[in-house]
Amino acid sequence: MIKDLLEQKITKEGVNQTSIDEVILVKLTAPVAKTSAVLPPGLCMVGQGEKYIYIGEQQYIYNKDRCLLGTVKLPIYAELKKASVGAPYLGMAILLNASVISQLLIEYDQFDKEIDTKVDGLITTIDASEELYELVAQLLGILGNPMDEKILGAQYLREIYYFLLKSTAGTYMRNCALQHARAHKLAPVLHYLENNLLEDITIEDLVGRFGMSESSLHDNFKKTTTLPPMQYVKRLKLNNAHQLLMFGESVNHAASKSGYKSVTQFSREYKRHFGRSPSDLRRELDNHN
Repeated sequence: MIKDLLEQKITKEGVNQTSIDEVILVKLTAPVAKTSAVLPPGLCMVGQGEKYIYIGEQQYIYNKDRCLLGTVKLPIYAELKKASVGAPYLGMAILLNASVISQLLIEYDQFDKEIDTKVDGLITTIDASEELYELVAQLLGILGNPMDEKILGAQYLREIYYFLLKSTAGTYMRNCALQHARAHKLAPVLHYLENNLLEDITIEDLVGRFGMSESSLHDNFKKTTTLPPMQYVKRLKLNNAHQLLMFGESVNHAASKSGYKSVTQFSREYKRHFGRSPSDLRRELDNHN
């Protein structure tokens, strides 16, 4: 059912941003080699195909039977091993709205009296159950109808978030909240870094703001993201710039909008990470268009 709806709703190859901000549709007709990316907080579902996500030595696979749930913005490597014109990869992401989830958690926690430890992860997979498919199909069904999107869109998203809260991955959803006492200890740090990408943040800033020792901060980052704190920040900035380049921004604008004050430094770090210069990527995209 999801496959059929995705085929109907996807208008072009690549990433399709819909008129509901939280809903993104994807169609790919060729494999994608393992490449650096950033996973946004969201539920990733597949109608056809299979995708691989890597965080250090950890591997997550999602397909029509399993969904991927990421709860903070996280640098990753992604790979699509099989896709063709005859059997394209068809997928979607439902981004998690922190304000809506924070409000839901206030209500949900009044009934969830379970006393448990804090969340120990930021990403997980869950079964693509029939109930979840029905909720997502309901949301997909209104795409393209402005009145339905306006009146029902927020309600349908809230129903999906509520389902996720009640699922086996429910505790992970606390990481999305603006503040939650039982969220992963690193979640507020990662939210802060994401929202202050243009600032020159230092280890000392993070230690003072979040009350962790430098060694504890470093250990938590390595355990959770596999990266030291400042390397994590660099990956966020580089992938943000890469996304801006892909959407048509100039090299200078992509650098400045990702917190780089020197285009030369940005170009050097970009080439080291992605294997080619940002100027080469822009030229290739311009020629393709």
